[in-house]
Amino acid sequence: MSGFDLVRVDAGGGGPIRLPPGETVLGRGPLLGVSDKRVSRLHGLLENLDGELRLKPTHLNPCFVQASPTDDPRPLQRNSWHQLRHGDLFSLLPGRLIFQVEAVGGEGRTPRNGRLFVEGGLPLDPEPDVESPPSPAQEKEEEEEEADRPECPYGTDCYRKNPLHRKEYKHTKRPARAARTAPGKPPAEEDEDEYEDSFIDDSSGDAGDDSDYAPPASDDSGREDVAALREEAKAFTRRRK
Repeated sequence: MSGFDLVRVDAGGGGPIRLPPGETVLGRGPLLGVSDKRVSRLHGLLENLDGELRLKPTHLNPCFVQASPTDDPRPLQRNSWHQLRHGDLFSLLPGRLIFQVEAVGGEGRTPRNGRLFVEGGLPLDPEPDVESPPSPAQEKEEEEEEADRPECPYGTDCYRKNPLHRKEYKHTKRPARAARTAPGKPPAEEDEDEYEDSFIDDSSGDAGDDSDYAPPASDDSGREDVAALREEAKAFTRRRK
């Protein structure tokens, strides 16, 4: 009977990990030797059944597949089964914790480009898997890990789509925004408006002109003026004679 091994190919790799028949939980723990808290204890499921191996990511943080250890990882859809074949690579973090699938026993080796065939030689693509809802245990696990992560400064308005950023920060709150206030008048204008009615405008006609002001005449000055007029009258009379 054929089976499958997992071999870690990035730094920290060890010996082959034999997968038992049926379903195996992938995640943080002794099976894969993973202690990174960005990896959930219920990160995904591997199904080893009838000589075929399938992977289903079950956590909010995805699993990834890549063509080689140096290629860019591609995230897999959550709660959907994905076929794995001999030589395929998958990872639990982007570019880290990379495992290679090795078929053991000879007969179970399926080419990486293999397809299902029906009678008559016509190729038939595998039927797509229907996404299943997460279990209560998975939801509880996600809530606990979500609470441990720091909040992103941009909150729900975060524009970053990097899977690693989404794994390291939670996005549950709206970002704090400064309250907008209507622009006020400059201080100088406010002072002028505030005290404008308290003072009389020097240019108004009610205030008069300082140049037209004449102090009231005293009694002494009045007598001097009368005497001067009399002298002028006498001088005028003498000139006419």
